[in-house]
This record gives sequence, structure tokens and C-alpha cells, in this order.
Amino acid sequence: MKCFKVIIFSALLFGTVVLNIHIANAEIVQGDFGGSPWLEVNGDMRLTPAYPDTVARYDEYIYKQHTRDFDILKLTGEFPRARHFSFNIYGVEGLPVLAMADYDIEPDAGSINPFRVGEDRNADKRSFTIWVVKEGIEAPVGSTNVIMVPADIENNVLMTRVYRADQDQDNSYGGTPPAIESLKADLTSGQTPESMLLHLDEILPELGGMFFNADLAEFWGNSQQLYGDDIVFHHFGLLAGLFPTLHNRYILAPITQNYADKVAVLTFSPPTFEDTYTGNDFEGGKDVRYWSVCVGDWATSGTTDCISDDEVVENPDGSVTICIAPFYLKSAIENAGLNYMRWGALVKPFLIHRHMLADESFAAAIGNVPQIFHPPAEDMQEYYDENMAVNFMGDYCPTGQVYSIWGFKDWLRNRQSYGNPK
Repeated sequence: MKCFKVIIFSALLFGTVVLNIHIANAEIVQGDFGGSPWLEVNGDMRLTPAYPDTVARYDEYIYKQHTRDFDILKLTGEFPRARHFSFNIYGVEGLPVLAMADYDIEPDAGSINPFRVGEDRNADKRSFTIWVVKEGIEAPVGSTNVIMVPADIENNVLMTRVYRADQDQDNSYGGTPPAIESLKADLTSGQTPESMLLHLDEILPELGGMFFNADLAEFWGNSQQLYGDDIVFHHFGLLAGLFPTLHNRYILAPITQNYADKVAVLTFSPPTFEDTYTGNDFEGGKDVRYWSVCVGDWATSGTTDCISDDEVVENPDGSVTICIAPFYLKSAIENAGLNYMRWGALVKPFLIHRHMLADESFAAAIGNVPQIFHPPAEDMQEYYDENMAVNFMGDYCPTGQVYSIWGFKDWLRNRQSYGNPK
């Protein structure tokens, strides 16, 4: 199937944001879709909103639940060859309703689930079936992997997430998105639900939280006022409109607006993770499934750069040091055995650290850090200080400082002479 582009223009305050969304390649085997219903959104596109990870891919089917004659969406496909795979249901306002993680998906008879410990990730027989059923409709007899969609959700976003496709895959999905069949309750062919893309006048007001987010602007301003050039992470809880997944947890650190001639240096102890990029099987017993650090932009909620767990170079003591800097410092940083990330064009920058599917035994998981919301005006300093992520994560929390160029060069010389200053 050819790859087409849908270009959505939405006027937002001071300019026009252009979202380039591809129609994903997927076979339709029943119903009247007439083509792939999936919108392929890659995290490495600068204008992809909602702070994506650059090694992630998001395929979305956006539809109105109470339109036309259907009761069930049947999804059939193969598990991708990747680190993580999930199905997610959102309201169009960008808050999660339901999520199904890869290891919870029962494979079809005769197939295996390669995301389970002990299974062969390279097995050929890896198919699954998922049933997305309207509340009040009986799931098919004998069915597994049932997602029951609440009746009060009219405008649905059905999203698949794929993180870190294996290196031998020719696309960011690690395979092909599932086919969708529209069915009635008796499993005869149903009509295609009406696409929300036909109702942009309804969608765009709901998506306002993705651009110029007022809650994030308040957090950015408060943090800069309190901490200046110190890099301080918090578990921010006001993420409406940003489509967070229930399988990830995030901490954020605001960075100075005058970043272009600065270098942000952060050091932390990395959690152990499942290293599947070269095709290895899942081992189990790791702190997290996946972790990363990204640079985010408040205005567009886009991401300019990310570094994944399997890409980092560790210090001799096992810690990780990341330097976000102008491009001309890249060689000096990498020659010093450190990890380089770039700034890009940003308005009110944020550093984002994510943990995916942390093990229950991992005490330093981001999920154990209290979330912060709007601070009390009279005790703002105390509120932010008490809830700093480092208080709960210890050395696993990135800490550091933003330096001037000359200050960073002095830091680098001292590091090379005396070891690893934080």
C-alpha cells in the first residue's frame, strides 16, 4: 500500500503547527475501511507532539464510538520485534483510559508471546487477536485479550506504542500494524466507525494541552525561580493533553531559556534494563524494561533529542554522565568518554527521564516518587524541596548543573585531571 500524508494545519496562538502524519501500512481483511485506518506517528519527527521518545512509534486510530452500526473492533496481527509493545485507549483530551501491556497479551493458538521471559523473541509464529468491545456488549465466546471501552467515551484514540525496534528491522514498528475488522455483536461484518479526522473542529480544542501548556509553564517558571542553573527533577502530575502511557513514569527538570550557549551536565546511576536491540531474549529480573533521557520543548511539546539505555557510555564507576550542548562540543564530549545530546530549537526547555515497566522490587523507580501539582503559594519552596525526585531515587535520579561554555570547559578539564566531579 502506498504511503500517503495527511497534513493537519492548526492555528495555535503565535503561529501554525504542521503535523506530518503518515497512513500506516496495514491490511484490512473485513469491514469497509477501504484502506489502513492507522495514522503512523514517529517519535523522531521534530513536530510530533506530547514529548515522544525518538525511538518510539505511535500508530493511532481515532474514531467516534457511537457512530454507525458496529459493536466490536477485532485486531489481528503479529507481535513486533521490539523492546515494548502496548495497546492504549485515550479520550481525545489526551488522558489514558485503559492500557494493555505486551506481556499480558495472550498469543493465538500455536503462537508464542515473545515479550515473556523464556520465549524465543525470533520465533516466526507470533500472532495475536485483540477484541475492542463497547461496554454493554458481550465479548465473543472464548475470547481473550478483551478491551472493554466505557460507554461514556465518545471520541476514542486507540493507540499502539512500539519502543526500540530491533536493529535488523526495516521500520520503527518492528513489523506491520494489526489489521482491524469492524463487527457486530453476532460477529457479522459491521460498518466502519466514523473517523474523528472528519471532525477537526471537535478535536483541536481538546488538544490544546499539547501546545503552550499552562500547567507546564507554571512548573517551569517556579522551578527556574527556585533552582536556577541546578538541574532538579520532579514527578509532575498534570499531564492532561499529553497522552501519557500507563506503562511509563516520567520526571521533568526545567532548564534555562538561555540555553543556546550553555551546557547541561547530569550524572546518575542507571537502572538495569532488558537489552533486546540486537535480538536478545527477555531475561527478567531487571530494574526496568526501558529507560531514556530526552530534551523537550514546552511550546510544541516536541522532542529534539533522546538517548536510550542501550546507547549510553558508562563511567568507570558504572554511573552515566550526559552533556546537552551545542553541536561544536560534540567531539570534545565524546572524546572524553561522555554522552552527548543536542539542544535544538526550544522554548522553555525540559529534560525528561522515563522509566518503563519498573519492577516492583526496584525501590528507586520513578513511580515511587510523589507527584507534584499546583504548589501552595505560601509554602512553594518547601513543597518543591520536599518532593524532589532525588529524595526518593537517590543516585538513580539525574542531578547536575547548567554551565556556561567556559565553565563547562573548566569542568571538563577538572574531570580529566581529578576524576568525575558531579
